[in-house]
Amino acid sequence: MSEVGSTSAGSTSVGGGGTSVSGPNPDPDPGSSTAPVTTSPATSETNSGDDGRSSSTTGVAIGDEYYVSIATIVAETTPFQFLGTIKAEGGAVGMSLTPLSLDVGSVDSPRELTPPIIELGGRAEPDGLITIVAPEVQLVGAVNPITGSDVVADITIQAEFVGDLLCGRVSGAIIVPANIDLEGSTFAAMPVALGPDPDPGDIPLPSDIGCP
Repeated sequence: MSEVGSTSAGSTSVGGGGTSVSGPNPDPDPGSSTAPVTTSPATSETNSGDDGRSSSTTGVAIGDEYYVSIATIVAETTPFQFLGTIKAEGGAVGMSLTPLSLDVGSVDSPRELTPPIIELGGRAEPDGLITIVAPEVQLVGAVNPITGSDVVADITIQAEFVGDLLCGRVSGAIIVPANIDLEGSTFAAMPVALGPDPDPGDIPLPSDIGCP
């Protein structure tokens, strides 16, 4: 992956059919008909387990706070890492993910929460398969452990629960700095309870997730 110039830090918001990217103080676009998916924990027709987690009417177990690793086919040993929430209501699923900063070539340093938050929205099928289509996701260079350069990518996540773990694949393409096919990349997430200001040493490592 080659280097790119700087992209301004803003927020990436993915709705059911598109992505809006704004600066630190965004003005609403009165002409836009696409809004981010807003989700809340499933409350109707759910059964809570002993650990307080719940199963939605789709049969998908949804928790709250998750540690997420996305390993690209470009560099599988140095994945992008995130902390955030995965929530559902009915068949709608929302992810709100804050990237973790990473030195080039590192999986464990410095891992500080690095806005902007990335909002993703998608659907959960009755068989439990979650699909999220996310165009033009922007990541600043500080969270890119592969080259340290800013990245823009069109991605599709398809994942399902394996016990408490959410495991799946990522397809699509990096579009900045160059067009790179992401087919064969992986998505993995595990529930955590770290709070709003976690110590980097308390955050799991990608190898801790254990997706098959």
